[in-house]
Amino acid sequence: MIQREQLTQLGLAVVMFLIGALVYVVPDSSVGIAILALALVQFVRVQRAEGWAVIDTSIGGWLVILGVMTLIAPEWGIPLLLITGGIQIVRALDDLGMAINLALVAAVAYSRSAPLWSVGLLLVVAVGKVLFLLRDYLNQGTGGSQTQAV
Repeated sequence: MIQREQLTQLGLAVVMFLIGALVYVVPDSSVGIAILALALVQFVRVQRAEGWAVIDTSIGGWLVILGVMTLIAPEWGIPLLLITGGIQIVRALDDLGMAINLALVAAVAYSRSAPLWSVGLLLVVAVGKVLFLLRDYLNQGTGGSQTQAV
């Protein structure tokens, strides 16, 4: 079952990807301002939490840096925002997030005309990660009901 904190992290990752996709429909400066607004929202969310979480505060600071970087050099800021979104997915969903992140990277690589062998390698690793997760899930389900003889 997904917990509230994981859902919040996943939501932040989705918003990062949506802001990164804005670059196709709005000017780069507007994307930089949207990133700065997201940083402000992140700082407000962290302040309202029980205590100041170091990682969440660091992500807010990193978003400020990314926002300014996107205003100055969008060719650096936007890809770093997408990478940060991928990190948030992994942070929210652990191993499943890693598989999703690898699949997203493969899709971006394919859309950017990367060599097909590299796209295939990313997809193989993503599928392998999912298969390992399924194996662990199935072993966990059967391992709990067996008793060990002494």
